[in-house]
Amino acid sequence: MQMKLIILFLLAACLMACQRVSKVEQYKAEKHYRDSISLIEQQRSLRFYQSQLDSLAPQADSLLEFFEYEKQEKYQDKGFYIFRSQQSSKNPNRCYLQSTVRDDGQAVVKCFYYGDYKVDMKRVVLSAGATELSFAGTVHIFEQHGWHGIITLEDSVADQALRFVDAFRQDRIYVRYTNGEKKGYRFYLSDQEKECLCRAYHLSIVIRDINELEKRIYKTSRQIEMYQKRLQS
Repeated sequence: MQMKLIILFLLAACLMACQRVSKVEQYKAEKHYRDSISLIEQQRSLRFYQSQLDSLAPQADSLLEFFEYEKQEKYQDKGFYIFRSQQSSKNPNRCYLQSTVRDDGQAVVKCFYYGDYKVDMKRVVLSAGATELSFAGTVHIFEQHGWHGIITLEDSVADQALRFVDAFRQDRIYVRYTNGEKKGYRFYLSDQEKECLCRAYHLSIVIRDINELEKRIYKTSRQIEMYQKRLQS
């Protein structure tokens, strides 16, 4: 009787061990399947991101032909692209809008004033027909062989200003520097100036898209490596 109990106990123990092994194997199989599916999805995403990047590269190259890259290594962490005809050295003592595009794709718009009298410029107003938008930025006014004023627009404000110019590039765009109360100073953008600003706007978009795709490609590539290692182990 005692021997029968021992045999039954051993059989039960073996059965439980087999069940445990089968559950472990089942878990491993399910995990292997999930990792295989995830690997396929990540590889598909990588191919998509790479195709998008390949399509943007020619656009960037065609735009960059019109720009110069400038960076002061001692003072600047990031360089910027500037349309050749809009370089400050080529535009002394005049009123115009200048746009630069940083390495990260962020645009910066500088609104320059030069004249014989001081203008209390706190905002720049862009108008085309009945549409008008007003923008505020950092202001710098100084006197040096005449009066100079600069309003600098950055981040989303710069994007909005450039988007306005791009949307109304076929119309006459009117620029006004004002403190919100007086008329201030006004002028019109030339066709050449509108072209410069529009190209800067599109370059900004393309660089940001490229930077984002490169980040996604890097992250996806790391995910693919992780799943490949799991499946090989």
